[in-house]
Amino acid sequence: MNRKFGQPMLPRGILHDMEELRAAPADYDPKNGGQWTGGAVERVKFKGCVLPVSEADWKTAPQGTFTQDSRKVYTNGHALRIGGEVYDPDDGQTYKVTGDLNHGSISPIRRFVVERKGVAAQ
Repeated sequence: MNRKFGQPMLPRGILHDMEELRAAPADYDPKNGGQWTGGAVERVKFKGCVLPVSEADWKTAPQGTFTQDSRKVYTNGHALRIGGEVYDPDDGQTYKVTGDLNHGSISPIRRFVVERKGVAAQ
């Protein structure tokens, strides 16, 4: 058995199924008169949770600012792409990934700053 002891992980009780939305490549369709066709959205399932931005995060915002629609997505190692989108079926919200707050190589826990989509920033 090859187990790694002492690695911090998020408790399974706070994690739930989430979906990373990845757009498939778009292309020209010669069968449709050379029209540009958008790619379908691929939904990649992962375990994660959405939490509010803390006061400490407000003080050390690496990407500049947070808004009232800013949140954090935590995962146990699943990496999200900056500029990508995440759907949370628990709250029915889609979020855009705006920053990565990872701990580097010392922890498999990944943290990402996200903005709620469809809501105007105040």
